[in-house]
Amino acid sequence: MLEKAKLTATELELMRVIWEVGEIGQETTTSNIRKTYQEYLNEQVLPQTVNTYAGHLEKKGYIRIIKSENGRRIHIPLVNKHDYMKEQTRYWRKFWNQSSAAYAMMALKGDEEGLSKEDLEEFRRFLDELD
Repeated sequence: MLEKAKLTATELELMRVIWEVGEIGQETTTSNIRKTYQEYLNEQVLPQTVNTYAGHLEKKGYIRIIKSENGRRIHIPLVNKHDYMKEQTRYWRKFWNQSSAAYAMMALKGDEEGLSKEDLEEFRRFLDELD
């Protein structure tokens, strides 16, 4: 992934929603993004809010916004979700000067929510796939 401008917390939340809307097979229109974003935040979100932050994402090179024939704004992700997650993981490992994945697991284990059984099972499956 090319070096891109860092995202603010709100921009990252919206980017996450854009990825999610696309993953569930919906068209990434302002309306669909807004609906999912409202469910995520559990509060009302204005279309202008989505459009403003989507504009920031477009300027930073994370999405492209096109208008469909019927005038709807379609938000096309230019950055793959998994590539972004990998890049962020590398960044945080470098930032904390810890190159071991074990440190990440220890940090999660110490989190007040902790790791669920499902999280641990998923991690075990991942480790088994590496063998």
